[in-house]
Formats: sequence, structure tokens, C-alpha cells
Amino acid sequence: MLRRGKSQGWLSLPPEAFNPWAQLNGVRFHEVKPGQVAGRGSALLATKTIANSSEGAECLLTVPRELILSQEQVLEQAKVDRDFRELLQSLGDFGRVGSCFLQFSHSYLLFC
Repeated sequence: MLRRGKSQGWLSLPPEAFNPWAQLNGVRFHEVKPGQVAGRGSALLATKTIANSSEGAECLLTVPRELILSQEQVLEQAKVDRDFRELLQSLGDFGRVGSCFLQFSHSYLLFC
């Protein structure tokens, strides 16, 4: 269904639609902006050369914790949404991911 929606165009939004949503939800861009990559689709594009150093990578995007899809957030939603809870139960272990490759610091998501 997702592939069909993307190929037929009903499951895509132009990159400029992301900015109002991001502002409304407290997402901040740091030296990146939403854009298009030919043949690939929507992406966050760097507005300058991004360099890593021995101190770590630059922060490109700041996302409030409540927007992060974590196991904790999923379980909290399941407490108040019976249909969602039933969906999770029907998936069993299939819908679970064993590890996370993102690092969390305070209430922000850091891409490292």
C-alpha cells in the first residue's frame, strides 16, 4: 500500500509542507532544510558543509521528546487508545524493534 501510494502520488507531500508542521511542534532545523532529491524523494538537505570533529557531530535537527516514537511513547498511547492497544497485541513480537540507533539527551534527539 505504501509503495502504491507513493507511486500514485497520494502518499506524499511537498517539502514546504513540513515547515509549518515543524514550527507548530517545536522542531528546529540547524543548517538543514526540507527539500527534494531527484529520483529519491523528500529529504533534509544541508545548507552548508557539515563537518564532524573529534568532539562529535553537529546537531542538525532538534526534536521535542514527545514527538519521538519510542517504546515508552507507544506503550503510553496504548494505555489510552483501546484500538491501538489491540493492534499492538495482535502484532506480538513482530512489531517490536530490539535496539535504537539514536542517542537521547535531555528532551532532544541528537543525530550522531
